[in-house]
Amino acid sequence: MFNTFVRKKTSGVNEVEDLQDWVWPDCDIGSWGAANDGPLGDWLNSHKIKWFEHVRRYGVVLQAGGNMGLYARLLSDKFETVYTFEPHPLAFHCLVQNCQVPNIIKFNAALGPERSYIKNSIGLEGADNMGMNQIAKMEGSIIPMFTIDELNLPSCDLIALDVEGFEYNILCGSMTTIVQYKPVIILENGERPEIKEFLTPFGYRVAGKSVADTVWAPIL
Repeated sequence: MFNTFVRKKTSGVNEVEDLQDWVWPDCDIGSWGAANDGPLGDWLNSHKIKWFEHVRRYGVVLQAGGNMGLYARLLSDKFETVYTFEPHPLAFHCLVQNCQVPNIIKFNAALGPERSYIKNSIGLEGADNMGMNQIAKMEGSIIPMFTIDELNLPSCDLIALDVEGFEYNILCGSMTTIVQYKPVIILENGERPEIKEFLTPFGYRVAGKSVADTVWAPIL
């Protein structure tokens, strides 16, 4: 799948040990786990089928958080254009190195309910996991946050969000896009009451599960 894959080295609590990247010669058995382990295992064993059972077109997919680029790369083989968002500067550095293909549009930014600036942090539970970053609005923050709607996407066939509990906030900034394009929506822990309350009036239903992800699809 990849010739090399850049992975960020972390240690301790809430800090990156240094700026050195680890380059793994074989992504399939190294940085992302084997076929039955980790994010790659989730994709191989479930996501690559269940995410797409209700997708009608493969033009544009919007994905966040981008982390180090694994899912953006996998999605780029299926869609004409991938928009991926990753607010953490170090993870974004890895994402850029790992996503050197022309149909991936990369943003060192967050998605949310409004245009603003945020601070990115690593929660205690995710101190050694660059995929468990959280964001918050704080004084002096410098990382930009956009809404999906203000991107004015030419189309949108799939939205895939794994953003550590911030999914509902992103949906609040995507109402126009949802109404206009009716994309399939993939959400980690996506059956929370506020998400059901938000998506049901737009004609969406829970159409499936894939590991920790909920697949929401429009009723056509």
